[in-house]
Amino acid sequence: VNLVRMLCLAQTDAMFGDWEDQIVRFEVRQDDKVDSTAREAISLASQILSNSSADTLLWEVELDRNVFGGCPIKIQPDLMRPGHIRWTRVPLEGFYPIWDPDDPEELLEIYVVVEMTGEQAKARYGYNTSSNVVRRVEHWTRFAYENKLDGTRIEAYSGANPWGIVPFVYMPRFR
Repeated sequence: VNLVRMLCLAQTDAMFGDWEDQIVRFEVRQDDKVDSTAREAISLASQILSNSSADTLLWEVELDRNVFGGCPIKIQPDLMRPGHIRWTRVPLEGFYPIWDPDDPEELLEIYVVVEMTGEQAKARYGYNTSSNVVRRVEHWTRFAYENKLDGTRIEAYSGANPWGIVPFVYMPRFR
């Protein structure tokens, strides 16, 4: 019996309580008037959660927080789906952040390292290689982003940062 595993899973399950069809639901406060702006904001937030598979994503993030002490999430555009934004969990073992020394909430720069097969690199990026394993290094600052496959810059996935922020959030268990 692995008591640590059982405790982490129980704590993760308890985080969101029982829910029927959505792990998180946005609603207007009962003391607020429902107007079109509030309805549109709720619709957009709900679409982003749905597009991000939030029921699974948030449970996995909470498990990572309980087991490893935190979890990063990447925020990225997804123009083909409703809401046009998607959140994805970033495995902690490939996440290398640089925080502002005066503000632990502010990411100045990050590196995300992901290993994939040569076939995945070809299908996703059009990158031809004879290697079985390809390492992608994604690097973000407030001003630029860059993706490299085995040290080769992928121009179509690199350039000026259009948002002026590092589009990641780190959710610690405790700060």
